[in-house]
Amino acid sequence: MRDWLDRYAAALADALAEGRAATEDEDWPEPAEAGADVAAWAAAPPAAPAGSTASVDWSLDAELREILLDVARTVAHTSERRNAPLAAFLAGRYVSARVTDGADAVTAATEATTIAEGLADG
Repeated sequence: MRDWLDRYAAALADALAEGRAATEDEDWPEPAEAGADVAAWAAAPPAAPAGSTASVDWSLDAELREILLDVARTVAHTSERRNAPLAAFLAGRYVSARVTDGADAVTAATEATTIAEGLADG
């Protein structure tokens, strides 16, 4: 079985590639291709809109903070504890990509949490 973080990164990448949001009822099977590389996926910055000059918004409101802490909590209690900060980083990358695609940050963070919970249940 691949490392939990590899599976989480692959599930987030699949959700982005398919252009759809995760749902609580959805089963997130392990991707068919083996060897998803977390470091390579996480290293590539999300694509910015063409001609964008917008600066990065570093604000983190209370609702978004709680959702991202839920990701870390879920991961810490369902896989190796050391995965929690790395999963939060991956969730942040996912949120950034979804916001670039037009989603709001809270919705995207909730999707990332749903994906983590789906992997925890499986």
